[in-house]
Amino acid sequence: MSEAQIDRTKAEEGFRATFYLDGRPGGKSIGYGFHATMWPEKAKEISGQVTEKQAHELLQYVSNWNTDYLANKLGVDAWNRLDQRQIDALLSVAYNAGAPGLWRDVGSSLRDANFEEVADILEGHATSGHQGTKRVNLSPRRRQDAELFRAGSQSA
Repeated sequence: MSEAQIDRTKAEEGFRATFYLDGRPGGKSIGYGFHATMWPEKAKEISGQVTEKQAHELLQYVSNWNTDYLANKLGVDAWNRLDQRQIDALLSVAYNAGAPGLWRDVGSSLRDANFEEVADILEGHATSGHQGTKRVNLSPRRRQDAELFRAGSQSA
């Protein structure tokens, strides 16, 4: 994930120094939307509060895991041929909604380099979520992700 995408993700997620309910059953998050219940081993390192630097490191940890997951599923050579904007769009959605679920939806289209179909799927993927207990519409965010992916597709 590029630094520009990290900054966009931080802005979209917002920072919270302490744990909060994230709308999932038994779910809690911290920092920039780090889902502690999805990453229990990493969450054990958190004492109940994080600094912005620690939250950045948690975001980077998840982004790196998502990068490895998606690159291995697609094939490292094919992943490395993607434009950075395509990668950022995929990692944005993966950070927000999970790489395994995203792969299930876009994997075959990515393998076939059917980039317009991938962009369409990104736009409709995980279009609602939670900030605390408040349900939020993620459609504008997914639309931005799809536009970013399309922009990268023009040069890939």
